[in-house]
Amino acid sequence: IAFICSFYGFYKLFKLKSQVKNLKLGRDGEKAVGQYLELLRESGTKIFHDIVGESFNIDHVVISTKGIFTVETKTYSKPMKGKPEIQHYKTKLIINGFESTSDILTQAKAQANWLTFLLQELTGKSFQVKTVVAFPGWYIDCQTKDPDVWVLNPKAVPKYIENNQVKFTVEEVHFISSCLSRYIRNKESG
Repeated sequence: IAFICSFYGFYKLFKLKSQVKNLKLGRDGEKAVGQYLELLRESGTKIFHDIVGESFNIDHVVISTKGIFTVETKTYSKPMKGKPEIQHYKTKLIINGFESTSDILTQAKAQANWLTFLLQELTGKSFQVKTVVAFPGWYIDCQTKDPDVWVLNPKAVPKYIENNQVKFTVEEVHFISSCLSRYIRNKESG
């Protein structure tokens, strides 16, 4: 019995250590993406982190004259051998040679749709929200152009945003941002 208890304790400790490692990896990934996004503030871009939804959170929201973007961060440990590569096809991701079993693209689109509805409720206006999924430390190979979701390395996100055409005035950026800020304050206090 002592052996079984020791083995079970070792197993639980190993599992806990793995969970802590994954949490740290996720935290570090979100932080890295956030740091790249912060570079956009110089151009008047508004950036929000960890927007709480109904049963989820959006890692980052970017509101700029170039548009509104949700940025979902996904972190994976790099492979021991070879190049860490993700292939993006319109509806699927191949991560290090294996098709992703989680529906990352659908989740990211759902977050953008939720933000679209929220902003319409808050402002009375309809805005298109672009979806971005960022994979820190991975090379991204886009096999097809998906206008609904950009899958990028975080270093590329600011450039992709800046390369969009102007969609909003500075005043509209401030209006949308202040409405979202009010929502966040109400959510945190309520």
